[in-house]
Amino acid sequence: GASGSAAEDAAEGGAPGADGEAKPKRVRKKKPKFKADGGANVYVSGIPEEVEEEELLECFKVAGLFKLDAETQLPKLKMYKDDAGRPKGDALLSFIKPESVTLAVTLRDGYELRPGRPMTVVPAKFEQ
Repeated sequence: GASGSAAEDAAEGGAPGADGEAKPKRVRKKKPKFKADGGANVYVSGIPEEVEEEELLECFKVAGLFKLDAETQLPKLKMYKDDAGRPKGDALLSFIKPESVTLAVTLRDGYELRPGRPMTVVPAKFEQ
């Protein structure tokens, strides 16, 4: 009974890429989705394991003033760790001004805190 199968196939795979490719990239007018807290954050990866928070902050202070944690009054820096507490080599760092994000990326993307170990620095986007 080949009665309904061809029609079903057509319905399932009928319009490939219907929502994906219809619109050319006209996204530039929209501003990036940052949360209301200013959203001046960078995501750093490729950090050598032995690098401590102080060294990372020292490295990034060329880009501008860090946002301070309300409780600790220390710069807002989150270094990610695995379940065993070992550094995963990535971190999230918050600046006061959005311009600092651009500067941090410009000055520190590809920067080697250790010879032969370039870091990757990108603007951190929080989308929910």
